[in-house]
Amino acid sequence: MSIIRGIIGLIVIGLIALLISKDRKNARIKQVGILLVIMFVLAFIGLRTSFGIAILEGVSGLFNWLILQANGGTEFVFGEGATSYGIFFLNVLMPIVFISGLIGILQYINVLPFIAKYIGKILNKITGMGENESYIAIIMAMLGQSNGLITLKRYIDKFSPEQIFTFVLMGLSCVSATTIASYMQMVDGKFVVVAILLNVFAAFIIVSLMTPYNPQTYQVDFNPIEEAKENEGIDDENFFSVLSDYISSGFQIALAIAGSLIGFTALITFLNSLATLVFGIDFFTILGYVFSPLAYIMGVPSADIVSAGSIMASKLLTNEFVALGEVQAVAGQVSDKTMAMMSTYVISFSNIATVGMIIASIKIMSAKQAKVVANNTWRLIIASVLVSMISSTIVGFFF
Repeated sequence: MSIIRGIIGLIVIGLIALLISKDRKNARIKQVGILLVIMFVLAFIGLRTSFGIAILEGVSGLFNWLILQANGGTEFVFGEGATSYGIFFLNVLMPIVFISGLIGILQYINVLPFIAKYIGKILNKITGMGENESYIAIIMAMLGQSNGLITLKRYIDKFSPEQIFTFVLMGLSCVSATTIASYMQMVDGKFVVVAILLNVFAAFIIVSLMTPYNPQTYQVDFNPIEEAKENEGIDDENFFSVLSDYISSGFQIALAIAGSLIGFTALITFLNSLATLVFGIDFFTILGYVFSPLAYIMGVPSADIVSAGSIMASKLLTNEFVALGEVQAVAGQVSDKTMAMMSTYVISFSNIATVGMIIASIKIMSAKQAKVVANNTWRLIIASVLVSMISSTIVGFFF
């Protein structure tokens, strides 16, 4: 029955995307079918084959090893054994500083632009979604939405509104490599990796329905490797300056996440207490009922749809770390299928605040393109939710 609901769910998600589409007549239905097949194959390999499971375990092991290396710096500053107390800031957020430094090195020596350029070419061959779009999908997954968009700054005004919509949706649907290790400390690492892979194709599906266009018509010619050098101001003398900037940015990201978690968690506590006092039921349980129909059509077991709906609401209104905390909180209380689906669902930057951050980032580069994003704010928010729903629904088929 849940599989039938999952199939119906994918159809309903597609219909919602078409309902708010700007060009329903030209929706790329065939492209959607191809992308769905790719997603099912990837999910099957990753979740149900020994080969795929071994790869995902290897990736998770790599990030766990990186966490151990990061602990060396954390314990030097906060004292030996500081990471053994399970303090969230030290164990989950401080590794972001180390990972950010590694990203800076890989960006400096042009490894990341090289990978993004050529994996993007392969992705374009598979999906037919355009080299610009495929490149931004990969670079967003490495650098996050703001830094990913900066790599396009000299050409930002040359991109069409349809491309800008695609780029921003990718920014909402992907996550930064700097935070992957932190996610893996909160939920099973295989779901983090699967979500990252599936979200790229799910975003292309939503673009094919909501903003259909022929990508080959709008391609802008630019060299990502040369752009990376230009954006970093790279020369032989400033390696440590670049590295220092990335490490400092990593620490600022960790502090920003800590601040948002304190603020949002306190706000949730306040709203839950107030709603309980007035209505006899906490605020996010109320939201859980509101979002439960979406969880139901995705194929979440009926007994868990309110818990899943609450997590989905939390993800949209706060951020992925708050939602990850809620996923941890329901572990053992919901089915393995629900855990798998919600662990996948929360892995993206899809929330209201992120759209504001992206608009601010683009406005620095182009007021014209920032207006394009601002005019599509609610469509982008809905689109990013649909992306997460597609990936989560497909994972549910294998549990």
